[in-house]
Amino acid sequence: MQNIASFFKKFSNIKLTSRVVKAEVLNILSNRHIPITKDEIVYNNGIVYIKGNQIVKNEVFFLREDILKDIENKLGKKMVIDIR
Repeated sequence: MQNIASFFKKFSNIKLTSRVVKAEVLNILSNRHIPITKDEIVYNNGIVYIKGNQIVKNEVFFLREDILKDIENKLGKKMVIDIR
């Protein structure tokens, strides 16, 4: 029974990590006055995907390096390797 619990614990950590990254990306983009919602941000395998309109995507693309640096500074390690 303990093996099953440790197995499912891995998935809860993944979900928690995803929530933390999404919340931090949302906070950083909001501070830069980029209109986006939490539902428009997807985090998967170290990559943040923006599912918004094209104007928002272009604005994020132009600020990508600064946003990545801000994320790394806030989270303390390189959890996001790219924004698409």
